[in-house]
Amino acid sequence: MLEMLVVVAIVLAMTAIVIMYIPQFRDRSSLDLVAQEVAISIRGAQVYASGGKVGQSFDIGKPSYGVHFDSANPNEFFVFENNGEKYFEDETTDKIIPGEKFTLRGVKILSWCVVVGASCDPVAADKIDIVYTRPRLEAVICLEQECDIGNTDANEIHIILQAVKSERKKGIRIRSNGQIGVFNITDQ
Repeated sequence: MLEMLVVVAIVLAMTAIVIMYIPQFRDRSSLDLVAQEVAISIRGAQVYASGGKVGQSFDIGKPSYGVHFDSANPNEFFVFENNGEKYFEDETTDKIIPGEKFTLRGVKILSWCVVVGASCDPVAADKIDIVYTRPRLEAVICLEQECDIGNTDANEIHIILQAVKSERKKGIRIRSNGQIGVFNITDQ
């Protein structure tokens, strides 16, 4: 009987420990999942441009594709197509690809920064567009509708995501040569 009580006490203690860490696990896995989803959406815009997907709202030529972020709406972003200007113009137009407006749950877009040399300098821009245009599949970064093509000083941009509950952070790295990746931020 005593042995049975000891075994039950050990099982209860282990169960209590596991139950205590479930919210942290969910928060961390949710942040990982959303960061991957954002990176895949950016990669999708690049693939649309490389494959020459015919746009829905334009009849002439192959459109450029991009991803639009706005600090006024830190819980959403858009994948868009455009055939004139490289930047995102207005969410009420028909340039948003149907089904490509994303709403983030439990995670928000905290900030973005441009990497110059070895440091990531915060950007004061409220809006950012990452655009891919055929035949050049390098990332064209537009801050406040000012596009920078082939800037040798800024070689990448980081988009920082933050979990709402735990304030954990994760970053998405977009390099000017077209590489996209997710990385951990360990300043917590």
